[in-house]
Amino acid sequence: MMEQRRECDVHYRRDPFTGYWSIVAAERDDRPYEFPPRPPRRSDQPCPFCHEQEGRTPPSMAQWSLPGSAFPWDVNVVPNKFPAVCPLPLEPPKSDTWSGADPPWEQSAPTEGMHEVIIESADHRVDWSEFSSDHLALILHAYRHRLRMAAEANLLKWGLVFKNVGPAAGASIEHAHSQLIALRQIPPLVTLRETRAARHWERTGRCLTCDWLEWELEQGDRVVEVGPELAVICPWFSRVAGECWIVPRQHTCHFMDVDGDTVASLSETLAQIIPHILCGEDRAYNMVLQTPPLNCPHPHAGHWTLQLLPRRVAVAGFEWASGCTINTVAPETAARAMREATGIRCGV
Repeated sequence: MMEQRRECDVHYRRDPFTGYWSIVAAERDDRPYEFPPRPPRRSDQPCPFCHEQEGRTPPSMAQWSLPGSAFPWDVNVVPNKFPAVCPLPLEPPKSDTWSGADPPWEQSAPTEGMHEVIIESADHRVDWSEFSSDHLALILHAYRHRLRMAAEANLLKWGLVFKNVGPAAGASIEHAHSQLIALRQIPPLVTLRETRAARHWERTGRCLTCDWLEWELEQGDRVVEVGPELAVICPWFSRVAGECWIVPRQHTCHFMDVDGDTVASLSETLAQIIPHILCGEDRAYNMVLQTPPLNCPHPHAGHWTLQLLPRRVAVAGFEWASGCTINTVAPETAARAMREATGIRCGV
């Protein structure tokens, strides 16, 4: 007798912003894992980012303090001691294009820009779940300020603020910190996103993010929280298990243009959401403040988002070879789990 075919619920979902595909394969979250858990956090000895260890980092570029703070600073920006870019030249470059070397595998271009570390606390903390909403607002204010500084450097075209928490997410220092990298060139994936957003505007006269968000709010299954200013969504096309986006409900192109009320609303949302993102006991995740190029040619089409990407599963061979990720937790399941953990009743 022919063996009965097992029902399969593995399927593709397409990201409208890049055109890339992800595979939702929820059963893979139950596969065996033989490796031991990561060791606990290190001892409480001061690290290079702690107060009174400032001599172990380059000189500060900007600092902010909370009212009544016990420290001389609560957020401190320093140049990255081990930068991924070269400092900007004193004179504008003669050419901003790649070398025309032949054969094509020898093409190159100088990597010039800014690479800064945003130290998020004077005392040793690890995760955003340890911060008050006021402290998170100060961190977000620092992001906005440094993006504005990058935009004023007219050689720079694109800036990214990101945060790696835990070794599985690429962090090399435990102390809570974020990074800003700003470049003279716009990376190909960013160009792809901007091109698709601009084409959607040309076809419809509407922002692609606004249209997607409206659809998600109508669907409701993947909504974690919705407020007057911001919505928290586990996107239909989630690339990793538990991925969630915080999205402004009103069209806002660039994060550096947001006002103080939005910063306060975002900090309160983060304070509520961060403890409950589905990143496992290791608390490993990436934060990406996805924002259009610094001098965006299509401000009507660009729309910033803050994206949280748990690192429950490593990027492996299939992902590197195909550019297609495998998501082991359906976003509908992830959103429901986060709603239950936070006690949020989502009335979309």
